[in-house]
Amino acid sequence: MNRIFSLLFILFLSSCTTVSHVAPDPSLLRIGVTPDLPPMIDKRAGKMVGVEADFANELAMELGRDPVFLAMEWEELLPALEKNDIDIVMSGMSITRARNFRVLFAHPYMTAGLTPLFRRGDYSPTGMYPSIVRHQTSVIGCVKGTTGAIYAKNAYVHAEVIEFSDWEDALRGLHRENVHMLIHDAPAVWWAASQYETHFVAFPELLNEEKMAWAIAKTNPDLQAQVNNVLEEWQESGKGVEILKRWFPGM
Repeated sequence: MNRIFSLLFILFLSSCTTVSHVAPDPSLLRIGVTPDLPPMIDKRAGKMVGVEADFANELAMELGRDPVFLAMEWEELLPALEKNDIDIVMSGMSITRARNFRVLFAHPYMTAGLTPLFRRGDYSPTGMYPSIVRHQTSVIGCVKGTTGAIYAKNAYVHAEVIEFSDWEDALRGLHRENVHMLIHDAPAVWWAASQYETHFVAFPELLNEEKMAWAIAKTNPDLQAQVNNVLEEWQESGKGVEILKRWFPGM
């Protein structure tokens, strides 16, 4: 009876996306996410969906574990990893020098970067770069604690930079004309432009290039090695690209 209950509990955890805390368990893969960044990671009808969700489910299966998604704010992800509240961060995170001091990264699974999102009325018909020049001294939005925030502050020193708590809040700010341009991860920007094309427009080029990877605690190099082995197998078999093409058919 206890065994049946344990199995049902694991199945419940695997499907529930509002779990706040799960104790370490070698049979579980506790995945930290901030589900506000479609198509990378989002929550729909109580279920995690997106690139990272697909990768997480496949990775957990390869490792012989049951996936458990733990949703939290972006700035809580790395502290949760360091406190052993989660095993891995799979939430559209890019590798930076500062983050390398705090965590281990698995092999990159995707190269992306930052790009801007505009309201249609603020976008130059001649393209993205004239649009950016137009807003060098305007109000630029970004999400707090992201590489987009760092870029905006360093690249637009004469502009007013407003940091939003999350991507959805930033989109609302752009729509309400609180800012003139948003700087964020390109997959999320392009997704937003496709979903709200009557309001927003983004040019399909990158301001920079960033390697995206999954973060693991410094105290857990064994898990890093296991995840890297899976990624290497996926690279040989083409499975990694197959998962990415589900969400980015043109790549």
